[in-house]
Amino acid sequence: MTHCSTEYVLPSGAKAEVFLTELEDQVVLSQPETSQENRFFVDTFDRRIQRLGGSLWWQRQKDGVRLFWRSAPGQRPSSWPLQDCPTFASALPKGSLRTALEPVIQMRRLLPLVEVRLKASVFRVLDRRQKTVAYLHWVQSQAVLPRDTAGRGKRRWDLTDRFAIEEIRGYSKKFQRLTRLLGAAGLRPAETTQLEAALAAAGCSQGSKSSKLQLELSARQPAEEALQQIFLHLLSVLEVNEAGVRSDLDSEFLHEFRVAVRRTRAALTQVRGVFPATVVERFRQEFSWLGKVSGPTRDLDVYLLKMPTYEEHLPPSIRADLEPLRHHLRGRQRREQKRLTRALASPRYRSIKKDWRQELESKRPSGESPPNALMPISKVAAKRIWKAYKKVFTRGSAIHRDTPAEALHDLRIDCKKLRYLLEFFRSLFAPQPIASLIRDLKKLQDTLGDFNDFEVQRDQLSQYADEMTSEGSAPASTLLAMGRLLALLEEWQHRERLGFHPRFEAFSKSRPVAQKLFRGENRS
Repeated sequence: MTHCSTEYVLPSGAKAEVFLTELEDQVVLSQPETSQENRFFVDTFDRRIQRLGGSLWWQRQKDGVRLFWRSAPGQRPSSWPLQDCPTFASALPKGSLRTALEPVIQMRRLLPLVEVRLKASVFRVLDRRQKTVAYLHWVQSQAVLPRDTAGRGKRRWDLTDRFAIEEIRGYSKKFQRLTRLLGAAGLRPAETTQLEAALAAAGCSQGSKSSKLQLELSARQPAEEALQQIFLHLLSVLEVNEAGVRSDLDSEFLHEFRVAVRRTRAALTQVRGVFPATVVERFRQEFSWLGKVSGPTRDLDVYLLKMPTYEEHLPPSIRADLEPLRHHLRGRQRREQKRLTRALASPRYRSIKKDWRQELESKRPSGESPPNALMPISKVAAKRIWKAYKKVFTRGSAIHRDTPAEALHDLRIDCKKLRYLLEFFRSLFAPQPIASLIRDLKKLQDTLGDFNDFEVQRDQLSQYADEMTSEGSAPASTLLAMGRLLALLEEWQHRERLGFHPRFEAFSKSRPVAQKLFRGENRS
């Protein structure tokens, strides 16, 4: 199908055939050349490609498929012949496509979005000498969703016809005249791409619910109501990622799931006096259980994701020696994934979701509210954030060269709690200062997180070496390669330890900003 420039749509109720007949009174059109194609659009669950403004689709061919990539609306797509549509960026052929998409897709799986069936009629616009001065494209299309899990067959939606004119070099005046004719006929530039129109028609225009807390809270809102709003958002994030966790589609589903669990636990324990103590204790334990049952699978996911990076930092001659370790990790990940799937199918998990939603959506009887429940959320949030900030500042200031690693781990947890509080309530405070504070805290967290991860990975690697040795699945060459990897992890951890003080010093400069934002009437 020929490349088109700006697309236009007919006004509501207009007929394409009538428009073409009227246009032929103004210009000379050739007989159309027609073609048909079915485009199968793919994207990640959280629509990373669409958010970038691009689109990725494939079309069947006799000897495989052809993959098309358009970086922005109106751009000419690039294409590559493949045996099959890839599911991960790592399966893309090395080259410009992979270079463009790998940073966008990262670890996420490519999933089918919608099929768009197109019938295109291309007219040549002719001058008096029968020379082609432009092309007019008339595209009729239909959105198709495949059979779903509920047993419904393919569903189809006719989309609004689109027209586009394609300019030919040297005939810009003719092109401008055609543009005016389209406008005079009532055609207007399309406000959405064909993909967006297909998704909207099929009722799936929105991507997955983001785990980012972009909630708009009111400063005078009762604390209980604000927390209910936060918790309901987190519960919906947990639920929308659940199917992907069960199916193990990609590692990010479990990551998003666990972030929602951790944030729920943090809000329960950090913002006190808003929910009854019995409710807090019960669901603190329940979400703690969810964190524990999902932790081993996530740890193995992270290890497998980082294996290519580890291999890149080892001599090429020994990289292949780590393949038995990769095999061992995959086997463990499959076993832990089965345990996690059973936990998510258990009555306990179903009860957590049902009871927690019921608790959040129910109205508490008057006179039974905890002491902070009816206080303005801005006052409750400022007091709690300032307390958490001071704890991070005090503990971080006490760390020196010989401080045990455990103290840095404790500080990492304190930073995480502070970060969650800042993100929960950022809409209550001045945008620029709190964004700057979160940015500085995130840099400190990155250093502390990497320091902790390298230590955990070192401990796990030693454990895997023992397991593989007892199973007889670790050749001497693999154990030697794992030893080299252990030394590398130790070196990286030491580097992060050295980087702590500059990062903490930068974070410490935010204290006056934090005082101004949160201390207020809560002076201590």
